[in-house]
Amino acid sequence: MREVATTGRDRGIGLVAAATAETLTAVGIGWLGLVRRVRKGVLLSPQSPGEGDILGVRVPYDLLRGRPTPGRGLTVDPVTGALVSVLVPETVLRDGDTG
Repeated sequence: MREVATTGRDRGIGLVAAATAETLTAVGIGWLGLVRRVRKGVLLSPQSPGEGDILGVRVPYDLLRGRPTPGRGLTVDPVTGALVSVLVPETVLRDGDTG
């Protein structure tokens, strides 16, 4: 995992890690720490403005109100640096699928 986290971008591959904000905040070393330092990802249901810190932004309060919308997430636009809403497709693995 460490190799993918450090050199995956150069090789055109990515890594997806799911964790709570508390878990990623507590992580400093190892491959998950490397993932955190990249500052790229998708927030699926942020509960506080500080949860955007993992992406290098603060989540505005107006985006925290209400219930999370299934299939929607927040990420940072690489050009403007602004938070944008994105669609997140649901994928279901069937027996025999390897990914």
